[in-house]
Amino acid sequence: EVADAAVVATEAWEHAQQLVEEARSQRLELRQAEEDLLQANREQVRLLNRLEALNQVAEEARQAKQTFITNVSHELRTPLNMVIAYAELITQSPQLYGRRLPSSLMADINVILRNSQHLSRLVDDVLDLSQIEMGRMALNKDWVDVEEIVDTAAEAMRPLFQTKGIELVTAIDGELPPMY
Repeated sequence: EVADAAVVATEAWEHAQQLVEEARSQRLELRQAEEDLLQANREQVRLLNRLEALNQVAEEARQAKQTFITNVSHELRTPLNMVIAYAELITQSPQLYGRRLPSSLMADINVILRNSQHLSRLVDDVLDLSQIEMGRMALNKDWVDVEEIVDTAAEAMRPLFQTKGIELVTAIDGELPPMY
């Protein structure tokens, strides 16, 4: 019986030793996992700080772009409004010049007026896009006449084509309905 008890005790002791070794091994694994988690947490904090810095840079760039767009549009609008005003004055009151202006000159001035007005609308569109990007403006849909859009574009470009010896011809089905 003593021998059996010694065998049982020895087996129990060996089993306890095995459990202690497994516990030590698991404790080492847990320490390594804890260290890995701490390292991952430090890396996450570093990346979060970097992201915040990059967001700040992006916001400063967006504000600089907005300022640039506003300044450029102002600088363009002032001389452009002068060109439009003079072209309108000439086309609406050619008698102010004391003699009849040649029809080819009047046609050229009308092209200048039309293109200046178009450029003014483009400047407005750039400002509108900037406002939309900042969430400060809503878009409005409207009905448009496709033929009128094509004719306006063709008239604006026709003199350029003519200087190259090219005839610009448009052909639109007169039955096109307005588009929304």
